[in-house]
Amino acid sequence: MKILTSLFTFTTLLLSSYSVTAADRFISDELFVYFHSGPSAQYRILGSVNAGTKVQVKQYDTNTGFAQIEDERGRVGWVETKYVQEQEPALKQLPKVIAELEQTQATLANIEQSNNQVLIGKDQALSEQNNTITALMSEKQTLTDEIIQLKADNAQLQTQLDNQSEDVQMRWLSYGGAVLGAGVFIGFIIPFLPRRKRKDPNWV
Repeated sequence: MKILTSLFTFTTLLLSSYSVTAADRFISDELFVYFHSGPSAQYRILGSVNAGTKVQVKQYDTNTGFAQIEDERGRVGWVETKYVQEQEPALKQLPKVIAELEQTQATLANIEQSNNQVLIGKDQALSEQNNTITALMSEKQTLTDEIIQLKADNAQLQTQLDNQSEDVQMRWLSYGGAVLGAGVFIGFIIPFLPRRKRKDPNWV
């Protein structure tokens, strides 16, 4: 009975030291990792696994810190758990990251080029607007100067017209006075002019 109990306990401990699982993992950033025929470095070396190799973990030995793996070539062996990780190692991630970086840089370059074209278009439009404003301001100033000159000319013409009107009035007054004076003079001297005698019809 004691033998059976001891055997059961040993079997339980043995099974509890192994964590059975099946999951895809990757060999960490090492040049290569030896894998053995059993869950420790004391077991025979079966070969090596290169860094970044995708493997499937079959089980873990928590006592020795080893994991049983199967690589892409179908080889099964044990490696230290510290060399097994969930994420791809940097060696594998680097090309992807570089590709993503290049894609991001290309996208940024396209955006920058598009923004530059928009800015150039806005600068051109702003320059054209400024030129138009400058031309309009110059035209406004020219028209303002013309208006000022025309007003001055009109004022001068109005002054000349006023002067001419006064001259005309003075001339008419002068002419009128002369005519009136002549009329009075003629009316005054007519009575004193000698009259012609009529011929006597009976005179032969």
